[in-house]
Amino acid sequence: MTLALMVIGAVVGYLIHCAIWPYKPCRSCHGRKRHMAVTLSDERAQAYRHCAWCGGAGERLRLGKRVLNRVRS
Repeated sequence: MTLALMVIGAVVGYLIHCAIWPYKPCRSCHGRKRHMAVTLSDERAQAYRHCAWCGGAGERLRLGKRVLNRVRS
């Protein structure tokens, strides 16, 4: 009984957390919004491209926020 209440409390707490802070930094670019582009030469050219995972936003929706959005619709 106590374990079930703890699990329910943790889930509710996480969903409240997701409602307040719906975005997290992108796993791929770590919130930098870009990646170093691959260069063919050994020169120190600084070329960047937008992150493909987050589309250059640097943020992604948390799983809990996606669940809340699905429940609302």
